[in-house]
Amino acid sequence: MKKQINFYKKLNDIHVEMVNAIEDLLREAPDNYLDLSENTGFACVSFVGRAEEIEITALKLEKDDIMYKYDDNPDEWYYLSEDVLIGTIWTLYESAYSALKKIKGKK
Repeated sequence: MKKQINFYKKLNDIHVEMVNAIEDLLREAPDNYLDLSENTGFACVSFVGRAEEIEITALKLEKDDIMYKYDDNPDEWYYLSEDVLIGTIWTLYESAYSALKKIKGKK
């Protein structure tokens, strides 16, 4: 039998790379802000301690912190912190990339 593969380290490395990529996209966006609301159902992320995914509707960069808001509480901003489940953030990157591409295409 082959040795068990530890995918956690690989997933963690990819997660960190995606967070950095999202931060880079936000730095390119006007006012370091991206509205993801047009990408309905696309930017769903799972968090530790939550039974369901939440749909993120906007991202912004404050200093070096990525902040998000979502439909259930549209007036509040939250830190995109370490409680995001590893392996669930890729849809957020895809949505942020799509939103920035739309902005850049309009110029």
